[in-house]
This record gives sequence, C-alpha cells and structure tokens, in this order.
Amino acid sequence: MKKAIAFLMLLCIAALSACTSDTALGAAEAENHSVAKKEVFFYNSHRHHLDPDIPLPDSKRLDWDNTDDPTLKSYQRISDKWTEQYYKTLEKSGFTVKRMRYGAFAKNEDSYLFLTYCGDDYYLTKNGEVMNFHGFSQPKGIDGISRQEAKAIIPTKSELLPIDVTPEGLYDATGGQIFMQPEYSFDDEYYDNEPKDPESESYTPAYFYIVNGTAVKLDSTAVGVDDLDGDGMSETCFIGNGLTSGVFTFSIDVYRDGEPVSVGQCYEMNWQIFTFSEHDGKLCLTGNDSDGVHIYDIAIKDGSVVLSENGIPLEANYSLYY
Repeated sequence: MKKAIAFLMLLCIAALSACTSDTALGAAEAENHSVAKKEVFFYNSHRHHLDPDIPLPDSKRLDWDNTDDPTLKSYQRISDKWTEQYYKTLEKSGFTVKRMRYGAFAKNEDSYLFLTYCGDDYYLTKNGEVMNFHGFSQPKGIDGISRQEAKAIIPTKSELLPIDVTPEGLYDATGGQIFMQPEYSFDDEYYDNEPKDPESESYTPAYFYIVNGTAVKLDSTAVGVDDLDGDGMSETCFIGNGLTSGVFTFSIDVYRDGEPVSVGQCYEMNWQIFTFSEHDGKLCLTGNDSDGVHIYDIAIKDGSVVLSENGIPLEANYSLYY
C-alpha cells in the first residue's frame, strides 16, 4: 500500500513539473510573440482604388515629373464655368459637392474626391490653370478591421469614415492596415478661437497605420518590415519628416505592433528621395540624389535607429522629442 501511495505521489510531482514547464514556456512564447511575421516586406506606395464609374474632368490630362503619387491626376482647368459644370456632373452621379475658394470636396458612400486648383494669385502653366484630382474609393473584400472600427481608433474630429488603402501583403506581414482619413482644415484646434479665413478652407487626405487598436499618423507612403535588432520579432518602419526649416532632415520611425520603438530621431543630409528596398536579405533605405543612389542599412541598437552606408554609421543630428 505504501509503495502504491509513493508511486502516485511521484506521478503527481511529474505532472506538476510538466504543467509548470508548459506554463513557463507559454509565458516565454507570449513575451516574444509579435503580430508581425519574421520576414522582409516593403512597399513604397499605398494601394489605390478608384471606382471606374466616377466621372473624371473633361479636359486635357497633364503629366508632372515631380510626383509618383498614384492618387494624383492633374487636368487643365478651362474656366470657372467649366469647373461648375464638372461639379454638377458629379452631383448628378450621386456625389455631394462642397465648394470652396480653391477647389471642392466631393463624397458619396464609398468614395472621396479632393479637387484643388490654382487661383489667380497662384502659378499658371502653359496649359492655363490646373485642377488637381485626388480620388479614393473603398475596395471590396478587405481583410482586417472595418472602416467603422478604424474610425473609432483614428484621432479625428471628422464624421467621415476612412478608406482602406493597405498595400497588398502588409496585413499578412504585420497584422496592420493603412487607412486614408479626410481632414478638414477648420477642424484644426488653431481655428477654435480664430476667424475662419475662406482661403484656408480645405480637405486633405491623411494616412494612418492601424494595428492592435493603435493608430500612427504617417508622413510618407513607404513602409518596411524586418527584424532590425535580431531578437526574432519584426519591426515596422516608416519614413518621417524632420521639423527643421531650411535644412533637410528625416527620420526612420520604428514601431512593433503599434508601440513605438524609436520615433523622431532625425538625420540631416542633402535632399534625397527615399524608398525602402531589400539587399542581402535585409530591409534597407534607398536614397536618390544628384550624386546617384545610396543604400543605407537599418538597425536598432539600444532602442535607437542606426543608419549606415558602406558600413559607416551616419550621425543622428536631431531629435524631435527633447
């Protein structure tokens, strides 16, 4: 009888040890868990969808060399009468059009159009005045959270629902989505106690990266994902604008599952056009300037971003947060 009891006690101790080990292992896995997959992913433009039934301006399409924004189309603005006729065409097709001093904002249930043009005091081209057209429509069959759920997370005074512009593959790689939220200039706190100048009235598209119930406002359309510090968890990177005036600065802002890892650490250099790229299986920053192409390695050390070119680290010149 004593032997049987002793045997049962040994079984209980073994089972308890196994449970304890499983619990510890589970805690370790939870601690190292990340929504983002451990892989290199990059995309340099948001996904753009425009309902093909939306009427476009009936005038000459203009081509510009200074933008690769797929949401931007530019047209010759023939006259005020022509502009008003276009607005009426949009209204007949189901849009509500808000007219402003230098353009209009048109909306229906699934689409937003940002229409701006050069006034008399602005530059003219050889084609006359210009109407810039930014158009967005909500795509169908999107994975992730809904427009309504995104609206509850994005910090905005607007009643308008955002539109999903997540580049293909980003949700699978990070569990995150990018939404475009229309912003109205007079919703700015600056105007709460100030006279509202009609020249300052405008609607502009703002972009937010949403993951794990948090929203990060973006400065650019480029996004990159990689394990930057070698801990087995991937980080998500965005190119940010510096706050300097007259001096070109930028930052690589890094988040993990929506939480900041390194944000606002700025670098100063000659003006460049930046995109993300992959070299030797690692996420890199590519810069294009008058001297050619630069490839910058990206790493995280001691909680800060480290950029290097040809193995030589660049010096971080500014911090947006002191």
